[in-house]
Amino acid sequence: MARLPQGQNLFNVIIGFLVVVVVFNLIWVNWSLIHPRPISVTRTAECDLNCVTQTVKQMLAAELANLALTRQSAATTTTSTETATVAPGCDQNCVESIVEEKLAALPTASVVPTKTQTSQSGKATAPTTSFVNLSTGSAAGGDWMAVSGTEFWLETTLYGSNVTVTWQGNLAIKDGNGIGYVRLYDLTNHRAVDGSQVSVSGTDTISFYSSSLSIWRGQNQYRIEAKSTTGYEVTVSTPRLKLVSQ
Repeated sequence: MARLPQGQNLFNVIIGFLVVVVVFNLIWVNWSLIHPRPISVTRTAECDLNCVTQTVKQMLAAELANLALTRQSAATTTTSTETATVAPGCDQNCVESIVEEKLAALPTASVVPTKTQTSQSGKATAPTTSFVNLSTGSAAGGDWMAVSGTEFWLETTLYGSNVTVTWQGNLAIKDGNGIGYVRLYDLTNHRAVDGSQVSVSGTDTISFYSSSLSIWRGQNQYRIEAKSTTGYEVTVSTPRLKLVSQ
């Protein structure tokens, strides 16, 4: 066999090395197309499914840009007819469809349940509201005076557990002279009910709504009391208690 010149042997070695490099690159590009880089989504404790969805949508534009560069590189460096997972004909809608499939595989976000009252049977019960109508009446004086005929008894446990009590009605002072006040008084425990005092001034009748009342335990008797800075008559009309059981 004829022996090739030394320069010809070196040329053949270089050509062989280049062929190996090109073949390796072709194999790497095709493998990348068949096994695309998965989109990584990090879910924190504060990020629910909607949050993850928005994050993926924001990443979609960057992924499409990378995909376009990969397609351009593959078109110029490979002649393989092997079908890729993300084919060169896959447009933005195609990629979004793949992303939606990824999202559908994610677990749903956990929801912290709100605390609700439960009955002995274990079923949740909604708060209940009750009203107790009181008597209308008037009283005049510079000190606290009983409004005649307004005495009543109250036992909050009859309306449920953890009952919040307020009261409301209409209030006026005669001729708008001075400032008029009304309150509830606990006859059983000899104390004014904290949170029950309301006032009125001017010639108009006003509607009032108190804050939460401090009602003591047990069945106690109460009444409405009134006074004014001028001693003029104060009238409370259509008063009632509002009891909300939690």
